[in-house]
Amino acid sequence: MDDDAELVESGTFRIDRARALEKLKEFQFADPSMYILAFARCAVASGATEIRIENLDDGACKLHFNGIPIPDSRLKDPFEALFTEEGEDTSKAERHLALGLLGALSTQPRSLSVESNHTALIIESIEKFDSKTHKEMYPRTAITIAWEAKLLNNAPSPLPALLAGCAMLPIDLIIDDACIPTLPESEGVPVSAFEEGSVKGFLVAAPVKDGLFSFMSSDYPSRLHLYEKGVQIDIVEHDFPIAVDVHLESTRFATTATHSGVVDNEDYAAAVETARSHCEDLVLKAALEQTERASKDLRGYLTVHGLGSKHMPTWMRLLGGTPVVGKHKKEEIEALGREARVAAWLRFTASTLLDDPERDLTSKARSALWRCPLYVSATGRPISLLQLHHQYKRIGYIPVTDPGSIYPDAWIFRFEPFLHVVWILDKDDPCLKSLFDNSLSEWGAIAAAWDISRLPFRKAFKDKDYYDSAASS
Repeated sequence: MDDDAELVESGTFRIDRARALEKLKEFQFADPSMYILAFARCAVASGATEIRIENLDDGACKLHFNGIPIPDSRLKDPFEALFTEEGEDTSKAERHLALGLLGALSTQPRSLSVESNHTALIIESIEKFDSKTHKEMYPRTAITIAWEAKLLNNAPSPLPALLAGCAMLPIDLIIDDACIPTLPESEGVPVSAFEEGSVKGFLVAAPVKDGLFSFMSSDYPSRLHLYEKGVQIDIVEHDFPIAVDVHLESTRFATTATHSGVVDNEDYAAAVETARSHCEDLVLKAALEQTERASKDLRGYLTVHGLGSKHMPTWMRLLGGTPVVGKHKKEEIEALGREARVAAWLRFTASTLLDDPERDLTSKARSALWRCPLYVSATGRPISLLQLHHQYKRIGYIPVTDPGSIYPDAWIFRFEPFLHVVWILDKDDPCLKSLFDNSLSEWGAIAAAWDISRLPFRKAFKDKDYYDSAASS
């Protein structure tokens, strides 16, 4: 307990307010720009139907929203809400406003003001602020922040934090007159939403790490994004059956005093378990979408194995119109990159989730994962893990090649109808190695031997789609 604390009648402690606010300002947010999320929570708690952001010409940012105005009495001392107990949503709105203002001050703005109800508030510091009352009522609550020129101030823009933290926002978010979608479906990766009782959320496939081609990696993060009033309050690492981004909110969450985290209790554990139970729903959706894409367009699968590769054979570039970096529209390259992310994520998921096709048939998600195309052959045909499983059970290995390997077309097409030769960039592919006991064999080393050994068994291979037929049965 602080030596300067004094016991008062209510049973609480009187503390040095300025010192407490200074500490809170310093440690409240891991990222200083996250103060704008407190303003978004203030808007939702006020009953607003929309939040509008305007980037002003003089380096200022204005956030305003409708709903119940902030009481005039509270604007006379905006930080008092941090030292009183929360009541109804309106009082929560006042608390969120105070936390947001405190966070905004940490960015050292040139000016900070609030207009709401009949009051205009100007804040210079945690101890110095001034309010003026007007006869006319302000139509909306407006918060305006201005900074010095960039050369004099390094304050980060709050917009990236707002966009990243409002994926579950229940009201409209409008930036410079453009309505911004909240759920990350615009990213083009599978999303599975759920709602059970007090818990709601969604799961996102193919979480991205830093780096342009990070989707090629088999190392994916698992992150749990926690929300209050549809606005993110924390991100924590968590163990899930698959690598996934989980966005989760519950009306029964108990938040910390600064609304920067969720208390780890039974309600929190129950909400996480609800999210965990929906992981296979996402796998099923992603696998079915992957199968549908393969039936329409081969470009995504070829892209996974050579987007911009200098070693990609010319005939393979032409097959399906596979683009080469720098010669096609940026949007097309990005779309193919998203497909590659999803394919790589499905492979990683398969390596951790799948065991044996017969045992996995009891699960719709795992069965779909076995059957969806996750690889491409040396001749550009999409191949599923189930097709490779049937081939592996028959010949005991998985033939592989890479974009740098050069074989006469006659060789490739002579063998491939009878044998799926997998085109891969990484000979240490964790999915193939885990499912097929590390039994990967370089195509060049076995081609001649296979040509001889298969001759006595030509009748067994009369159907050039033998493995495809077996996989679909």
